[in-house]
Parts: sequence; C-alpha cells; structure tokens
Amino acid sequence: MSKPAIISIIGKSGSGKTTLIERLVPAIKQKGYRIGVIKHSSHHIVLDHPQKDSWRFQQSGADCVAACSSKHFVLFQPISTDMSLSEIASHYFFDCDILLTEGFKKENSPKIVIIPSLSDISILDAVTHTIAIISNEPFTDAYPHFLPNDIKAIVQFIEGHIL
Repeated sequence: MSKPAIISIIGKSGSGKTTLIERLVPAIKQKGYRIGVIKHSSHHIVLDHPQKDSWRFQQSGADCVAACSSKHFVLFQPISTDMSLSEIASHYFFDCDILLTEGFKKENSPKIVIIPSLSDISILDAVTHTIAIISNEPFTDAYPHFLPNDIKAIVQFIEGHIL
C-alpha cells in the first residue's frame, strides 16, 4: 500500500484551520488529485452511541465493527495506543494523493501554520517541520508566507513542494 503526501494545518483554536481546509479541498480536487482529511482531537471522540447496533456489537466483544450504506462506510476500531499519522495514512488513506490534517502538531509531517495575529506567533516554538505560514501580514522571512484568502497560491505551493 502507498501513503499519500501529508500536510498538517496547525493553529490555535479559532485561527481558521477548518475554513482553510474547506477551501483547499475543492481547489486541490479541481487539479485532479484524490484528497483525504483527518481532524485530530486531544479529546475522546464518541461517534457510536449506547444501545445502537454497532455499539452492541462492540459490547459483545467484536474486535472491529463497521456500518455501511450506499453512501458511507464507518469503521469502529478500538485502539490501545495512539496511531501515528503515518500509520493512519498508509492503512486508511492509501488511495489518496494528499492527506490534509487539522492538528497533529507533534508529528513529523510538513506543517502550514496559521498565525492570525502577531500575538499568536509563539505557536511556532511548539511546531516542527513548518513549511509555510498563513497570516494577514508577513512578519518573518524564515518561511514562505501566504494570505488566508490566497487559496490559489497555497495550492500551487502544496503542488510544487509536496505533490
């Protein structure tokens, strides 16, 4: 199995990560690439609810449970430890060309960091593998800079440097 190119979008809560990804997805798809997206959360995510069939199957001891329809496939697979982004990409996104993530700031993937104001610049101290910055005004020459609304330029950068 192959693994897609991975880019993590990093920023503080409310910085515009989700909005940026929502805008990048159709622009990248328009160029013919298959794209996946993962939202990382440090909180416990509950998608399966008590007394629903899939929950009952898990409670009965099934190691893996899926639900599917003509439009979606959902896999409920408990994990004992965090999976690395690389493991998730190669196991579940092998048919994508690119995988955009929201979060995963501790992973070794290339990162685009959103810095809405200079008061948020400290996030750069906590992030490794930064390849670009998105902010309303340039404040450093250390990384390529893009305006939040310049989706075309961001996609060209991704295509030229990652894909």
